[in-house]
Amino acid sequence: MATTEQLESALRKADAAGNAEDARALAAELRRLRSQTPSEIPRRRGPSLADIGDRATGFRQQVAATGMTPEERQTAVRGLIPVAAGFAAGPVVAAGIRAASAAPAAATLARAVESGGLAKDLSVPMRVAGGGIAGGATTAVTEPEDIATGAAIGAITPGVARVARAVAMPKSITSKQLKEQSQAAYQAAESIQADVSPSQFANLTYKLEETLGNSGFNPILHPKANVAVNAFVEQAKSGQPVTLNQLDTLRRVASRAAGSKSPDEQRIGSALVKDVDQFIGQNIETAAVQQIEKARDLWARMSRGRMIESIIKTAKRSSEEPATAIRKRFQRLADDERQLNRFSEAEQDLIKSIGKGKIDVRMLESVGTLAPPRLRELRTLPGMFTTAGYGGLAQYLGPTKAGVIGGLGFGSRALANRLAMMRAERLGATVRSGGPYEPRFAPEYAPQLAPVFGVNMLGEPSE
Repeated sequence: MATTEQLESALRKADAAGNAEDARALAAELRRLRSQTPSEIPRRRGPSLADIGDRATGFRQQVAATGMTPEERQTAVRGLIPVAAGFAAGPVVAAGIRAASAAPAAATLARAVESGGLAKDLSVPMRVAGGGIAGGATTAVTEPEDIATGAAIGAITPGVARVARAVAMPKSITSKQLKEQSQAAYQAAESIQADVSPSQFANLTYKLEETLGNSGFNPILHPKANVAVNAFVEQAKSGQPVTLNQLDTLRRVASRAAGSKSPDEQRIGSALVKDVDQFIGQNIETAAVQQIEKARDLWARMSRGRMIESIIKTAKRSSEEPATAIRKRFQRLADDERQLNRFSEAEQDLIKSIGKGKIDVRMLESVGTLAPPRLRELRTLPGMFTTAGYGGLAQYLGPTKAGVIGGLGFGSRALANRLAMMRAERLGATVRSGGPYEPRFAPEYAPQLAPVFGVNMLGEPSE
């Protein structure tokens, strides 16, 4: 039985020879062959990259368990193509901009394009340019006839997102602002209360030494408690009045003993802090005490917030995927009981949740394994195997289908990283704000999908 390619070749030869009767017969046979359903055409399936991954994940069995027919699965996959294209188009164009020029302006434009114009610290023209280029590139993949419309929607998306973010995602207080407010509260307390007299402070020092004597204190076994009491003794020896700021600083030294890894030293340090707090409550005016407590709360929130910020910065610099790096570092924080106890119960639950890994991020990471390796991974053995697998996949399925699979994996990986990073940033905002911080939505999750969906909503899809 002749194939489609053979019939097409014979038809061209008959037309060239002017044999109209043979040409009509060949054309009829070609139309009949093309009208056959795919199930009537025998297909052979060779080994693919999916076979290798399925042995480890059992993905095909899980898909079969859903009860979807092959046609339904194909429809679902086709529906994901705009999503994959939406995430892949911007970063691909941005990579081309970076490769074309190393100028700072090109780097800024690339950052604007890959974020759909939503990256921080961009000028208004750069936001419009980045959104427009990303929108046009995204629409070009799915609706080539509507590139101009997609670019226009992409250009206005950053402005719409900024308005939506002002309503749904109020800007959280920064660590710098917390520090400034804490210092202002300390200054307010100083202006209310006069300095502690030398005799009052000496009485406090005697009380601390008495507490140590009754607590089984040993300077070798309890070095942090020893440092704390020596700091109070040295200050008492000076014979000078003690400001509230100095007194609170000495209290923080005692707090280090209370935060020791040794349970025994924690007990002694907590007793020292309790003595200092009782002294403050008995000898300091109420208004000044309130300002001090406010200053401590602000400073503690700043300290915890910086801890979360440090984790996020480290994850961004890591050679691992950001989602993986975020999960590992929060798991490490969750396992450190001493550091974890610095956070409230609600904050601890969020830390443990991020460290465990949300199911949506894990699912997206699984699909993200379909993505081709990054350039830095090409030198590694897994990267070489993945590259070879994609070569075989492209040869078997064709470049277009292999590209769609790679784009789907790339988009899923990018979304997993973004979701994990956003949740870590929300936690940081919660810690700094001192209360729940749950925005209803975050428009920067998928900024480059707006042009795709917008084009389809404005009119009928192109043929």
